[in-house]
Amino acid sequence: MNKTVTAVFFLAAVTVLTVPPAQATLPRQGADTSNVTILANVDSAIVIIDSVRAGVTPLHLGSIVPGLHRISLFHPDLANWLTGSVRDTFSVTSGETRLLKYTIPVFGDTSLARSPVIRPQNLGSDPVFQNSSVFNSGPTKLYIAGGATVVTGVAAAYFKIKADNRYDEFLGTDNVLLRNESKKLDTAAAFFLVATQIGLAFFIYYLLSE
Repeated sequence: MNKTVTAVFFLAAVTVLTVPPAQATLPRQGADTSNVTILANVDSAIVIIDSVRAGVTPLHLGSIVPGLHRISLFHPDLANWLTGSVRDTFSVTSGETRLLKYTIPVFGDTSLARSPVIRPQNLGSDPVFQNSSVFNSGPTKLYIAGGATVVTGVAAAYFKIKADNRYDEFLGTDNVLLRNESKKLDTAAAFFLVATQIGLAFFIYYLLSE
């Protein structure tokens, strides 16, 4: 009886040890990842997914983890200030196949800079720019906002000085016309001061978004 029980336990142990546990626990290949194809109107556009360089367009990725991901596309001619970039987010589910299409903005003719630009082409009937945001990679917006802030600030200071001078003249002469002119100049100074604050707000916004 003891020999029989021992033999049974021995056979059970051999069976457990010889059956690979991976056969029961490994998921079907590709079941827990997704396929994503990324196209752009510019050949060899640089693709960054979740802060990692994934490759260049046209790009097919067959091992994207399900969930929400951040994607950025940059023109291959990064040094050219006439080129922009695209930033977006996309989500995939397990086993899903997605096709993402983007148009990288090009501001003007980049041929003089020898930029390998392919003009926009028909990428299919699927909508382009779904939930995407386009950002100008160049400093143009910063220059405009900064310049506007400086100009309006100088104008505000100029009109305020003129207003104070007219008011001082009014105090010395009691000329009502000088007082009215001082009020008008104060109004102009206040207007340009508000414009300066708006320009500064845009400058800070563009600076932080770059």
